Amino acid sequence: MTGLVANGDWPESLKTYVSRCFKRCVTELDKDLVEICLKGKLTQAANNGTLWTKNWEEEELPSIQSESTSNIISHIKSWNTGTDAGSDNSSSSPMKLQGKKGMKKNITPAFGSMRGMRNESYFYSKHGRMSLDPELGSSERLQKRAARFSVAGSGPGPHKKRKPINLTKTISNTFTVDGDDIDWTSMHIVGTSTSLEKQYLRLTSAPDPSTVRTIDTLKRALEHIKCQWVRNQDYRYACDQLKSLRQDLTIQGVRDAFTVQVYETHSRIALEKGDHEEFNQCQSQLKQLYSEVGGDNHLEFIAYRLLYYMFTKNTLDITSLMAGLTKEQKQDECISFALQLRAAWSLSNYHRFFLLYRNAPKMAGYLIDWFADRERKQALKIMLKGYRPGSLDVSFIRSELALGTQEDWQKFESAVNLVYTDTSKVRIDCKSSTADSVATQ
Repeated sequence: MTGLVANGDWPESLKTYVSRCFKRCVTELDKDLVEICLKGKLTQAANNGTLWTKNWEEEELPSIQSESTSNIISHIKSWNTGTDAGSDNSSSSPMKLQGKKGMKKNITPAFGSMRGMRNESYFYSKHGRMSLDPELGSSERLQKRAARFSVAGSGPGPHKKRKPINLTKTISNTFTVDGDDIDWTSMHIVGTSTSLEKQYLRLTSAPDPSTVRTIDTLKRALEHIKCQWVRNQDYRYACDQLKSLRQDLTIQGVRDAFTVQVYETHSRIALEKGDHEEFNQCQSQLKQLYSEVGGDNHLEFIAYRLLYYMFTKNTLDITSLMAGLTKEQKQDECISFALQLRAAWSLSNYHRFFLLYRNAPKMAGYLIDWFADRERKQALKIMLKGYRPGSLDVSFIRSELALGTQEDWQKFESAVNLVYTDTSKVRIDCKSSTADSVATQ
């Protein structure tokens, strides 16, 4: 977002507010939750123009997990030392331990009643879905939990170190649409909502499990979105629902074959409607998902990525992608086509380029449409130079540039400055229609 590219561009009151928010954090989970809240608040303030006018000194500080769990933590520590907060001999305390059996019996309900916790949870893993151990109340587990809480805010331990929060980069440059860059691994949120439709909203606070849809509901929601798209072709609705679906998957840490299907569906619809930004976001996630869980359409979308790099003229990424292709992958229909098209494109062989374009497999034609006119103008410049001072037949140019219909030709012609030999407009005067008059994009 403009105006938020560097820490120095923030109001002093905002810097102070952000600092106050993070100073209250005790654990990494606190930092995650505060980061989500801050991103939502700053996105909203930037969008409505109140970033500099808002009184950040009076802005309410986001709540943190440590405040609500401090009592539980103190109980856990007292359980592990074999003492209660009150008297050792007291029989009236409901949390007093009665040996190992008593520990399991008395402690389990305390965790079982916590909001959002279930016997089963989705979160990031190599294999997608994992189940939580039912023996949550065992003595060994309680000791581990107590140890984890006690060292969470004291610095790195033997567990994997987390990346430090780069607030400037996170808040100023990211502004993700569905939370794809947020680490949800420590939250273990499980949705309980069964609503088929849900409006997409940026998160301004820690998500409530009651507003997050279950996995079965999300699967039904995807089929519903597909049907609505075929029936109504309402892209605004489809995009909003798919972003909401992606958000619910991200919050719950679901990265499996279904997640791949969701991003592929959104990519295809974005391709069809020419939404470059949304397609690119989906492609970035699909690249990671394919490396983690694979997918039947992996090679098809590698080809689309290569075509997208041609659209953006990103020769470095083109070279990197091609270098990583195996011999077997190059035999795939879509990848083979994309490689041939790239070769023609790099050599400015426009005859070959548009010959291939006419026979693009699957949805490749939609992507080539994004930069086809750009290449047509370059090809026309070359033809005008080559045939000057003569003339060229319009039908020849239309054939060479794959402009099949009169409507397509008229649309293209309106964007360039051509001079005809006569009023019939069947031949173009190459000398008068100089190459410089053909504007490039």
